[in-house]
This record gives sequence, structure tokens and C-alpha cells, in this order.
Amino acid sequence: MIERLALKALRAAALAAFAIGSGTCTKIADTPPAVDMAFRIGSPQPCLACEEVGYRDTRRWGTAPLYLQRRQLLTSADIRDVSLGRDSVTGQPTLRFTFKPEARERIQRVTADHVGELAAWVVDGEVIYAANIVSPFSDAMQVIGMDEGEQIRLYETLTRTKNTKHRSADG
Repeated sequence: MIERLALKALRAAALAAFAIGSGTCTKIADTPPAVDMAFRIGSPQPCLACEEVGYRDTRRWGTAPLYLQRRQLLTSADIRDVSLGRDSVTGQPTLRFTFKPEARERIQRVTADHVGELAAWVVDGEVIYAANIVSPFSDAMQVIGMDEGEQIRLYETLTRTKNTKHRSADG
């Protein structure tokens, strides 16, 4: 079963974000995604052409509804690799998704239309992470605002690897 991670964007100001990082990401590990993954626009409120998905993170929020558009903005087929690292400016844990060259223009166009909106990564039909889109994506997207344990669990879920060398004490 896929581990569930926090939906910080639903309960507080955007503590997590999908963005094109202004700083660089110091890579710790770099692996292609190994799961069927989709990136979908979401909302904490019901919307047209949306489906309600349950989300449960009992450590923090209990159960929170999330409504996702059925249309997928991008999928694992659009991603070249997932990098586990730290932002060189802030030192925060990051996940960086590098897109395949043939998908970059389309991804930039569709994410530009959704800046400021909530988006979710869905793996095997379950939401594993959600955050706000801060700026249009280009050749890559960086996920910021998570702690190291969340970063490692998300990376391991997406790559189906165990990154025990860099696992934190709480992970």
C-alpha cells in the first residue's frame, strides 16, 4: 500500500509548492519514476468535471476531501528522472522532476494556465502528495516545503527504491 503524505496546502498557507526552483538542487540520488503516476489539478471544494478522492493522513489532519479534475496534465511518461536533493540556496529537502525534451513545451503551456492552483500527484489511483503550482514548469519541476522524512518517502514511492543511505532518523 502506498504511504500517504500530508496535504499541507489544504489546511494551511502553502507550506509546500511545486515550482521551478530559483536555486539549484544538489542531487543526492537520481532515478527514473518506476510507477504509473499522473499530475492532476485539484481543489478542496467540489468543482465541475472533478471527482472526490479521500485523503487520510491521521498523523496530521485526519480525513480531508480533495476534488481532482479527471484530466491528467502530465504522467510518468513525461518524466525523465526524479532527483532527491537539497536546494543550494535554502538547504531545504527537494524533489526535482526533470521532464523529457518532447514534453517540455506542452507542460509549460498547461502549467502556466494553472499557476496558484492546487495540484496532486496520483500513483496507482491514490493521492500521494499535493501542493500549489507556484510558476509554470519548463524543463523541470522542484517540490519544496517538505521535511526530510516526507522527501525520502515520496522519492521511494515514486522510484520503488529504498534510499536507506540518506534516510533520516525519523524516516
